[in-house]
Amino acid sequence: MTKISLDLERMKVAIEQMGHDAVIQMAQGLVVSIRQRVAAGYGVDDQPMDPYSTRYAVKKGRTGPRDLLLTSHMLRSIYVHTTIYGAVIAFSDALAIAKAKGNQARTPWWGISPKDREKMKQLIERIKRGGA
Repeated sequence: MTKISLDLERMKVAIEQMGHDAVIQMAQGLVVSIRQRVAAGYGVDDQPMDPYSTRYAVKKGRTGPRDLLLTSHMLRSIYVHTTIYGAVIAFSDALAIAKAKGNQARTPWWGISPKDREKMKQLIERIKRGGA
């Protein structure tokens, strides 16, 4: 739950054509897509996340759909770690991991949504054309 691996073997054809730097660009693009989706209040299924509980909303002064942005710490801690085989998207610290797990249990948000996949396909096409 705490990381997403972009496996070079699974993207072999695209990687052979575009190179390791393209994998890094794709991973960074995925992080942006996840952050934007979550900030807009959508889960990994591209559906609005469950609203905050009444008690939490009153305590924190939050209304509307769950957007996981109270301090933005969790979303800011998502980073791309590169390896010789690909890229891993993970959280930079234990507090962010704990927050991510708690929020995932309430409303699944961590992962690659169908719209994230579509954005990745578009990014791959831009990379192939020489622009990112």
